[in-house]
Amino acid sequence: MPKGAARVDPRGWRRSTMACSIVAAKLVIPVAHVEADLRSFDRTMPEEINRVVTDSLASLLFTTSRDANENLEREGIDTSKTHFVGNVMIDTLLRHRQKATCLKIDKPDQYALVTLHRPSNVDDPNVLGPILEALEIISKSIPVLFPIHPRTAKRIREFGFCLNNLRVMDPLGYLEFLNLESTATIVLTDSGGLQEETTILGVPCLTLRHNTERPVTITDGTNIMVDQTRIGSLMPSAKSWSATGHLRDRRNIGTAALPSELCTCFGIQPSFHSMGSMQTFQ
Repeated sequence: MPKGAARVDPRGWRRSTMACSIVAAKLVIPVAHVEADLRSFDRTMPEEINRVVTDSLASLLFTTSRDANENLEREGIDTSKTHFVGNVMIDTLLRHRQKATCLKIDKPDQYALVTLHRPSNVDDPNVLGPILEALEIISKSIPVLFPIHPRTAKRIREFGFCLNNLRVMDPLGYLEFLNLESTATIVLTDSGGLQEETTILGVPCLTLRHNTERPVTITDGTNIMVDQTRIGSLMPSAKSWSATGHLRDRRNIGTAALPSELCTCFGIQPSFHSMGSMQTFQ
């Protein structure tokens, strides 16, 4: 960490975020946490510990959604430290969406896009096995594209599982993945960020988890949180959902078709950029 730093601005909820915050606090350097506030209320998730520790050490907390401010207030954090500035991840998506759309990528007209990486889903063969079986069943009715995480690939090899009918591919770059995500019929994921991205893109999302730190994607978005054993049974309704008017409009028009509630939740304004807003806080 540079000597004499006026402030450090760690982002997100990785272990590096927490480590940076702890070091800065010991050096008496102010911490401004970008993407503060998210809570799954599940202390078995490593990310949850990282979030709570970082937020407790931060002098400034830049939040991504209105409900997130309430999380911090419940934990007794001084509200004067909290500033709702919007979602930098969504800012990035909106800025790069057109560029991603222009990429030429070989893909079916309709497809399910899958990501899996969480230890709770991939480290236990009794959990990962049924998920893969469900994906194989889904692949009989719609192509399944699976950019596979290195952790997941390793576990599949260790457990001796086969991926016979899935279109498995190496991890993709940001723009390539955004291209696939934008035109997917449905996304199946255990990611946190994809819940928000699919809501903005108007793409139905089945989240293979028992909790979420992004409840607005369920109440006002396109996300459904499902038990792993129910993936197959929800596919027909989710596919028909993707053809509904408000989702079609959102895909074709972009942010102009976003409900006002989502714009408020994510801090989206026509000329607003979250990171630029943050620079005003010293």
